[in-house]
Amino acid sequence: MEVIFGVAGHSFIPPDRVFARIEKVIKKKETIVSPDEFRNIFKDRGTVFILGKDVKVYDWKKDSQNSIKPPAQWHFRFNMSKRFLFRKGRNKVGTVRGVQSYKTDLGEYKSVFKKGQTVSSIIQSKVPDGVMPNQAKLNDVKVLIEKHWDKEWHALENLQYYSEVLKKYM
Repeated sequence: MEVIFGVAGHSFIPPDRVFARIEKVIKKKETIVSPDEFRNIFKDRGTVFILGKDVKVYDWKKDSQNSIKPPAQWHFRFNMSKRFLFRKGRNKVGTVRGVQSYKTDLGEYKSVFKKGQTVSSIIQSKVPDGVMPNQAKLNDVKVLIEKHWDKEWHALENLQYYSEVLKKYM
C-alpha cells in the first residue's frame, strides 16, 4: 500500500467541487441556527456520516503509544516524507518506508513497532461521544442568543438544540 501526500495548494480534487457547491448554498442563507440545517445541506450534496452513530471513533494516538515507536525514533524522517509505503506481513502490517521525493524509491522497509509489538497488540478504546464545552464558551453562546432573540428564546423551536446543550452543561 502506498500513501502519497500531495503538495499543499496544488490540487483540484472532487471534494473541492462539493465544498464549493455547499459554500454557495450557505452564502445565500442569512442565518443557520441548528446543526440539523448544516447536516441537511450536506446530505443534499454528499453522504453524511455522524461521528459516534454511523462511525465509531477510537483514540488511536493514545492506544498506539505502547506499541509504536515515536516518529522521531523511526528509521526515516517522518516530517520530510511525501510518500509512505507499507508492506504487508502475515495478516498484519509488516514494515514501513518513508520516501522524501515523489520521483525516487530510496529507503528501506523496517518496522516502526517497539520490540515484541505488532498491530494486533494495540488495544482500541472508543472515544466518548461529544466534547465537554468550555464554561466561558457556554456563557458567550447564552449571551449572544439572548442579545439576538431576547430572554424568552427557550420557547423558540429552532433554538431547542442550544437550550438542551445549555441545560446539560450549565
